[in-house]
Amino acid sequence: MLSVKGRTGNAEKAINYIGKLYAIEHKAEENKLTHKELSEERLKHAKPILDEFKNWLFSGHPRGAKASAALYSLIETAKANDLEPYSYLRFLFDRLPHAKSEGEYKVLLPNRVSKEQLNRGF
Repeated sequence: MLSVKGRTGNAEKAINYIGKLYAIEHKAEENKLTHKELSEERLKHAKPILDEFKNWLFSGHPRGAKASAALYSLIETAKANDLEPYSYLRFLFDRLPHAKSEGEYKVLLPNRVSKEQLNRGF
């Protein structure tokens, strides 16, 4: 799987799924499978990859997709603000239950949190 600085992003994950599908097709072509054999091979090997790819893309349900999108947004915003995502999420989930006002929620957003804040208290 492709990665940047040891991290795997969403695009790399998608490319990995697609690469697995191409590998199945390439192997089938090398083995000169008949249409029936190719269909069986796709059903056996490609369908599970495609199912896993749809679940990864869409989270299996609209509410799950919305929750995933919110989480991905937080993680990507943390990265864009040069915060380590795991540390940021620990920071957020530790403090979020104590926030009561809009202002208290806003100071927890990734663009308002410093690396120093993440390193304190853990």
